[in-house]
Amino acid sequence: MKKTIGWIICAIDLIVGFSLFIATQVEISTNSRYTFHKPFTNYELQVISFKWVGILLIVCGIFELVVKLIQKNYTNKHMQDSVIGTVNKTGNICPECALPITVDTIKCPRCGCLIKNNNVTNYQVNGIGSMEKKAFLQ
Repeated sequence: MKKTIGWIICAIDLIVGFSLFIATQVEISTNSRYTFHKPFTNYELQVISFKWVGILLIVCGIFELVVKLIQKNYTNKHMQDSVIGTVNKTGNICPECALPITVDTIKCPRCGCLIKNNNVTNYQVNGIGSMEKKAFLQ
């Protein structure tokens, strides 16, 4: 859900940014009553302000898009393999998102939770591939 909302916000930023930028460019190029040169009138300042807000939203949208793509790429690259189907594998489980992680993981690659040795649950995979929690904490 969090990931979907991030993509939606990114799309909204880009759509609104491009809309504002294009609308102000059209207004500047078609409005012959104003020069859009210094000294600016109040109307010209509003149009120019909307143009810069549009540019800012475009830049933010592109930045969010790049961050989402890098985050998705990093998560896919560094996520642990599924525990199901492996034999005699041991490690920890993230306390926030329950992702199986290795013992030496400091930060969960899925949710970003900092892993401390005293707040994780150990697991061990038995020979048939199902995960069992150990009764003790590290």
